Amino acid sequence: LPLYQDEFKDKRVRQALSLALDRQPIIDAVFDGRFTAATGFVAPTFEGFRPDVCKYCKQDVEKAKQLLDEAGGFDGKLTLWANAGAGHEQWLQAVGDQIKAALGIDYEIRVNLQFPEYLATADANKFTGPFRLGWGPDYPVIETYLKPLYGSGGSSNNSGYANPEFDKLISEGDSAADTAGAIAKYQAAEDLLGEDIPVISR
Repeated sequence: LPLYQDEFKDKRVRQALSLALDRQPIIDAVFDGRFTAATGFVAPTFEGFRPDVCKYCKQDVEKAKQLLDEAGGFDGKLTLWANAGAGHEQWLQAVGDQIKAALGIDYEIRVNLQFPEYLATADANKFTGPFRLGWGPDYPVIETYLKPLYGSGGSSNNSGYANPEFDKLISEGDSAADTAGAIAKYQAAEDLLGEDIPVISR
């Protein structure tokens, strides 16, 4: 989510958008059931993974409406972005349809940028609505799903997320005396993501 845009700075808006989605039916219909809906921010094959870190990652339409109302609503259309030429239109439409049905927010889909231009748009913080990006781990520690994506100034932090407490916990994990101590700090940092929702996991 582009936290650098005013519409997405209130975490209640981000929480509402995430709560509006019922992920597994989209996976079943669009991806033939090949995936499992995410309930956190770290891959389940990594040591330190925990299920249900994200309490806003399972559909709850009434809670979504409540949070959006508390945040003052959402004006205008929601623009959903993905790179061109990769077949993203179908799942983007499914996401947009669910958000519209749950929250009454109309949407449009933008898939007109080839990947190099799309990445340049991400790096320049020019997305105007939720945008698709993927991530693969660089090393077998859960920190690889956290610091690069959500740390202040992280190498792949395209959402603009910045939380000093998150950065502090990551730093403490990096300097921990052993793996267990490091993982505990990284998990505490992931818990913050579960509340702040800088990204909508799917």
